Amino acid sequence: MATPRCWWHQCGRPVPVLARRGQRYCSAACRAAHWRWAHVLVPRAVTEAKALLTGTDPRCPVCGGLVRTARRRADAVYCSAACRTRAWRSRRDGSANAVTTGRTRIRL
Repeated sequence: MATPRCWWHQCGRPVPVLARRGQRYCSAACRAAHWRWAHVLVPRAVTEAKALLTGTDPRCPVCGGLVRTARRRADAVYCSAACRTRAWRSRRDGSANAVTTGRTRIRL
């Protein structure tokens, strides 16, 4: 039986012999690096590639941040639940002239 290798593609070291059954990474650092790559870096690259190919730059209407659609709905409007809630509260309060700056709201 071959020695299992670390799943993090940039590592490739063998998993420790005394590792628990089903362990896929050689260390917690490799597990964290693989998670960040799979859940943060790849979706960001996919979103940026879509923006380049389609010629559109999906921006959040509340904060101006990039709306990442790789792991969300393709028709997402807001970049996060916080921005979606902030926009809803602004509409609910009827303040059409509410300006958002960071985490504070300034009424004109």
